[in-house]
Order: sequence, then C-alpha cells, then structure tokens
Amino acid sequence: MSVAHILAAFLQPYVVIPLLLSLSFLPSSIILAFGDESMNNTVSEMVDKGHDNASCILYDKPTKTIKICGGKASLNQIASTINNSSLLARESSRIWFLNANILVMNGATLFINSTDTDWLKVNSTGGTAYSIVSMGNLIIDNTKITSWNSTSNSETLLDSDETTPRAYLLVPSNGTGQLNITNSNISYLGYLVFDEFGDDVGFFTGIAYYAGDGSVINNNTISYNYRGFYAANVSDITFANNRVDNSYQYGYDPHTGAARMKIYNNIIYNSGSHGIICSKLCTEFLVYNNTSFNNTGHGIMLDQLVENSTVSANIAYDNKYSGIAIWNSSKNDVENNLIDNNTFGIIITRNSHDNEVKENIIRTSKEAGIFIYDNSTRNLFENNTVLNSDNSGIYIRDEQTANNRFFKNTVSQGSGSGFTFLNASGNILIDNDVYGNANYEYYLRNGSINNPIVDTIYRDTDITILDNSSNFISVNNENLITSASKLVPITVYDKNSTLAIYSAHRNIILDLLPMSAIPSSDFAGILIKSTFTNTTNQWRWTETVPVESISTKYVVGGFEPNKLFAVSVNGLIWTTVNSNSTGHITFTYERGGLHREFVVGEWTMIFWPPSLKTMAIIVMIPGGALILFVAIILKRRRKKHAERIID
Repeated sequence: MSVAHILAAFLQPYVVIPLLLSLSFLPSSIILAFGDESMNNTVSEMVDKGHDNASCILYDKPTKTIKICGGKASLNQIASTINNSSLLARESSRIWFLNANILVMNGATLFINSTDTDWLKVNSTGGTAYSIVSMGNLIIDNTKITSWNSTSNSETLLDSDETTPRAYLLVPSNGTGQLNITNSNISYLGYLVFDEFGDDVGFFTGIAYYAGDGSVINNNTISYNYRGFYAANVSDITFANNRVDNSYQYGYDPHTGAARMKIYNNIIYNSGSHGIICSKLCTEFLVYNNTSFNNTGHGIMLDQLVENSTVSANIAYDNKYSGIAIWNSSKNDVENNLIDNNTFGIIITRNSHDNEVKENIIRTSKEAGIFIYDNSTRNLFENNTVLNSDNSGIYIRDEQTANNRFFKNTVSQGSGSGFTFLNASGNILIDNDVYGNANYEYYLRNGSINNPIVDTIYRDTDITILDNSSNFISVNNENLITSASKLVPITVYDKNSTLAIYSAHRNIILDLLPMSAIPSSDFAGILIKSTFTNTTNQWRWTETVPVESISTKYVVGGFEPNKLFAVSVNGLIWTTVNSNSTGHITFTYERGGLHREFVVGEWTMIFWPPSLKTMAIIVMIPGGALILFVAIILKRRRKKHAERIID
C-alpha cells in the first residue's frame, strides 16, 4: 500500500477518532476538544433523569460522531436526543441503522441490549464505515451488532485483500471502563489496515481492547469478523462460552502485554489463520476446555515470549498445521488436551524452554505427534499418549535442541517411526513405551548422539542408526540386561547396565530380559547368546571382566517355578539352584577368571557338557551288559532250582 493510500485511509473520520483516543500520552483536554472547536457544528442536549442517571449526549458534525459524554444512555435515548434519522434510524421497533460513529467518553455508560435493540446495523458501505468506541462503559447484552452494506442490503463482506472498511468495536488505550458483551451476536466486523511500517493496525479488526481490564465476553456468537477478538496491554478479561467462527484471520488474539486472561468453554473454527493465539509478552493465561478445529493455522498457539500460562483440557482437531504450538515461549503447561488429525500434534520451537507437556492424547498426526526443534531446551514431555502418527510419533531435530526430557510417554501404532532424532543430541528418554510402529521404534541420523534411553522396556524393538556419526545409548538403573539381535555386548556396573549401539549395528532388534547382573567392582561385559525358551531350555551368555577378583551377582528369570536348575561355567557344572515362586534363580559367581561361559538349564543329563555325556556312555554300556549277564545267570539258576524241587 502506498503512502498516499495510507494517508487517505487515516484521514477518514472513522480512523482519526480511535487513533487520537489511543494516544494515551496526549492530555485528555486535547482529546476531548477534538471536534468541539465550533459549537455551530455541535448539537448537544442534557437529558436529566435524576442525579445518578443524568446522561449527556452530544453530536459532533465534523467527525460525524455521537458522543455519550456522561451518565447512562441507550439507543432510544440517543435517537430521541439527536432526533436525526440520517444518523440513527429505527427500522422497526427494535432494529436500528447507525450511520455515524458513537464515542462513549470516560465516566459514561452506553447500554445496547434487548430492552430496545434486537439488531444494530452499522453502516459499512462504499468505503465508509462507522465505529463504536468506548472509553467509558459499553454494555452489550442479548442483541445483535453487525456491519451493514446499504447497497446490497446485507452484512458487509471483505474483499480478497481484506481491506474493505467495516464497522468495529474498540476500547482505546486511554479507556477507563469496560466493554462487556454477553448473550449476543457480534459479526461481520473489522478489516485490515496497515501502518507506515507495513504492520497491521489492531484498532479496526472487529472487537479490540487496548484497555478495559476485567471485561467479560460471555455466551456470544462471533462470526465473520476480521479477527474474532483482539486485545493488547490489557488484563483480567474473561472470554467464555462463545462460538467464534469464520474469522478472516485469528479467532481469538490477545496480544502484546496482555495478562491473566481466562479463555474457556469456547468453540473456535474455520479461522483464516490460528484459532487461538496469545502473542508477544503475554503472561498467566488460562486456555481451558476450548474446542478449536478446522483452522488454517494452529488450533492454539503461544507465540513470542508467552510465559506462565496453562493450556489444559482443550480439544484441537482438523487444523491444517498443529493442534497446539509453542514458539519462543517458556514456563508454560500444556496438559490433558485431546489433539487429533492435525498436520502436527504439538510443536515446541524457536528457543522455547522450560515448558511442561503432560498427559495429552495425540492421535492421527499427518507428520509428527510431537515436533520439537530450533534451539528448544529443558522442556518436559510426560505421560503423553501418541498414536497413529503418519511419519514420526515424536520428532526431535537440530543440534541445539537439547536437555529435553521424555518420561513415561506411550508412542504406538504409527506408520513411520516412534522416536526420530535428526542432528539432535543430549536429550534424555526415560521409561517410554514405544511399540507397534511400522518402520522403526527409534530412528537416528545426521550426528544424533548421546540421547540416553533410560529404564525402557524393549519388546522386539527395532533400532535404526543411519550414519556413522550417530549412536544409541540404553541405560537401565536396575541392571537389567538387554539382548541385541546382532550380539552386541552390554556393560554392567554396580549401579546400572549400559548398551551402546553404533552405526555398525544399524537395524538391530532389542529385547529387555528378565535378567540382571551386578559386578562387585569396576564393570563386566555381558554377551547374551541364547535365552530360555521351550526349545532351548537354557540360558547361555559370556561374561568378561577386567580383573579376576570381580564377583558377579545374577538374577535370571523365565524358568519354571520351584524347580532345580544347574549352572555350568566354562563347560563344568559349578552349582545347582532352585527357582523361586516367580521362576527366578539367584546366584553369585566368585571363582575368578577373566572370561566366563555360563549355561543355566534343567538338572538332567541333556544339560550335561559333552565330556560328561561321553563318560556316562562309556560307563553305561559295559555296566548295562554286566547287569544283563547277571540277570541271565540268575534266571537260569532259578529254573534249575525249580526242576530239582519237582523231581
């Protein structure tokens, strides 16, 4: 837009008034004097209905503005005072057409409600639009306010560049009262205006608050506004139980410096950008129990230095980007939300840190259930359920995205990978349940290193490392042993067991075994060769220690309860041990040696080592023949003895 166009737009009376009123640094005398220079152009009347309810209504002809300068007023009172149907016309008993601006001054109150108004149409025709600006109190209840195109005899629609002037409601920054809107339909308001820097001006966007702390917007329908709601540098506004639909840009947009707002029980959908966005230095927001769907951007977004806010118990679905997004914002809680069928479920990005994402259900994301990237650190993801993601359940990207914690999340049934690491290092994953994903449970590439996977259950878990600069580190603080399909040794210490997998072992399957090992000092290397099954009936593993004096305590499970089993070390039976009621055996090996071959199985000859089997066969063959020979002789003797008795 050219400078000439900008100046032309700003010289319109419906632009000049809110701009002057918003300049809080101007003395109030200058603002109040605006339009009152010539009393010849001003019609004024004091309507006195008692000291407490005295109302002052003025008309300023140069700016075509009706001023409520004191007391309390309604549309009926305005109409009877100015008595000019070209400014405010009654189309029927409760339907009005406003062809002027209304300005509610500090200390004054304007009521627009069902007492005298079912519908207020504000002229927005042919490039001219009027506004209602409230520095005092504007109380709207159980009514309807829209723009109106008198040529088409319908609400005014925005053109393709969204700059068609339309009516709007505004609380300027020097306002001292409230704008409360309840049980009403506030629609087809607002349009896009740029300032000289190319930024859009929030005054004209539909319903805008630059003051009005403590205002309430409750139980309304807000449709087809440029923005459903906008606020800046205001606090303690409640926005509840509203339906906000088909906004040209944002559905709900509290902005710079807004604080302590409560946004709950709203339905927001079909926004041209985000459903709900809190942006730029907003603090202590509560976004609770809203439903945000089918928006072109994010369902809910915390953007640019939003802090100490809570996004809880919301439903966000069918949004074209993400269900919930946090950009460059910190110390926020995202919890107990249902997020379904968005491109991304939850996004954390752009230097976002110290946020907590807990107990959310995230389903059917087209890219990733959780996507964290771009220098986002120290965030906690706990007890989330991520299901049916098309690409990655949880996607961690960029080398500066570090020190994030993923604790007790379930990631399952995805079409791609469970966890994906791309050039991401230094994050920690604890006790996550990752299973049933089509490609891989864990996928690492592009220098993703030292992301420890701690105390995690592996069940036929597929690990893929795509390049030589990535690794997979698994740590178990109960010293449980993990077996690997490619005979990768695991190192056990006195406090944990650690399995390190590098690119040489790409595409490897892991299983967490019912087996633990604790060395008396230093460490021991354990390599599992076979586990107890109905086929093998044996556990087989090797142990390598750096010092012969190291003893190792083993607890091995999977056996039949309350049964005798034998332990063989380096081919010789070392001891026998009974399994307990849970099928576990416990023993400590302390006989020395740097390399130890263990076999544990049932106490039968089948378990014996080959040398013992051979000796048994050598002994049993002649022994059996001798027994047979003795039996034959004894049988013959008994026969002869019987014959003698008969004779």
